[in-house]
Amino acid sequence: DQNAKYIANYNMASLSSYKSNEYAMIMNEMDIETFKKNGEEVKKKSQDKVREAIKYMTVAYEINPKNIAIVSALKQFYTQIEDMQKSQEFSEKLKQLQN
Repeated sequence: DQNAKYIANYNMASLSSYKSNEYAMIMNEMDIETFKKNGEEVKKKSQDKVREAIKYMTVAYEINPKNIAIVSALKQFYTQIEDMQKSQEFSEKLKQLQN
């Protein structure tokens, strides 16, 4: 059923996003030398989790495209992976929903 699919994908996106945030916190706590050695690897892991979150949240979005929380999350996810075109697209959708 669509509701179960929506909930499962929303929750999986949230879990992936949480894991991404854990990697980001690890990066933020690195000193300069550690960052030079391991920063890019940890950043890649973080962004991979964001891409995973996007995959799940997109399914939730397809089921409920007027959900402000989902549109806002997708905007933020695209910003995190530095896809500013998609981030802007969801920013515009968010503005439309808020009006």
